[in-house]
Amino acid sequence: MHATIDVRFAISIDDDKTIPLATLAEFVTEQNIESVLVESMVESLDASRVEAFCGQKHAHSNGDQRFQRAGTDTRTAVTTAGEHEFDLHYVEDTAADHDESSYFRPVEDILGFDGENRYQQDIAAKGVDLATSLSYRETADHGDGILPEMSSPTILTAFFDGNRDNQLDLVHPGRALDYNLWNDGVLSREQRNEIVSEVIDEGFHLKNSAAKHRPEEEFEAIRERIARTTERLEKTAWQLKQFGSEKAAGYLRRWLPSIMTFAEHAVEGLEVHGTSNPVGRLMGEVSKRCKNQWMRWTVEGLEALLQLRLVKYADPEYYRSFFDELLQRSIKTAISCDLSIEATRGKL
Repeated sequence: MHATIDVRFAISIDDDKTIPLATLAEFVTEQNIESVLVESMVESLDASRVEAFCGQKHAHSNGDQRFQRAGTDTRTAVTTAGEHEFDLHYVEDTAADHDESSYFRPVEDILGFDGENRYQQDIAAKGVDLATSLSYRETADHGDGILPEMSSPTILTAFFDGNRDNQLDLVHPGRALDYNLWNDGVLSREQRNEIVSEVIDEGFHLKNSAAKHRPEEEFEAIRERIARTTERLEKTAWQLKQFGSEKAAGYLRRWLPSIMTFAEHAVEGLEVHGTSNPVGRLMGEVSKRCKNQWMRWTVEGLEALLQLRLVKYADPEYYRSFFDELLQRSIKTAISCDLSIEATRGKL
């Protein structure tokens, strides 16, 4: 498919003015030339596709064609090139089966819109990058360079499918267990310290085992250690209940899976940190990002920011490859163009 667009752009500058290059560049940018070009290209491709189905407009015997022109409709979209309004053609397939839709847009054979969404994927990607690195006000200011109103980074859902495992920092279960033991009030300090120490030791023993065997893919050894740790901690919970320490026993049972998450994933060859040290610096950055003066956040907004920032920080390669796939950047090799400009003195 080929489309040719003839563009004429005339610019004039008062003879008595000296214009900074930066001002000229900004002026040209403000003309939204990219947006106009995208609209013209899409409508040109649309016309070519319709002609391929229906023949040249007003040609003789067009009424005998299987495919008939069926009017136009406006399709709006927003991309990083700007806001667009396309007049796109519908075509009717007069031989379509009764259970099939007979109307379609031929241009959609070669151009994919993001469903019924007005904001296309490149805007979502840009919004995510801005939201994870700038304050809300700065994001809106930077977004003004793309379009008057930036959309929300709803692309978050692509990173989260509704299934999420929690991993407790292996130091925290000991502290929480100690508090619950004290709150139950049935064991002496020495007994509480001994139980807490045993639970912490089991967690770090499991951590060391996973760190040792995962790189060598010795997954059966990790499974055995998981089973042994689970058995011991479940026994400890049972003993605590027998002692009458109900809260401590309930806490240990409830949070046991979240103590083991890193080891369960290690069996799959994945590394999940058992402590919060690797993300400590990240959380500081998130805190700085969220606690600027005059800022207010909803729970949903903070959740979105944290999830996106974690992905970008913890696995930047996956973050980049995700957007490469989302925007289908590899398919750019299927696009080629030639640009020629003829300039005369004083006119372009």
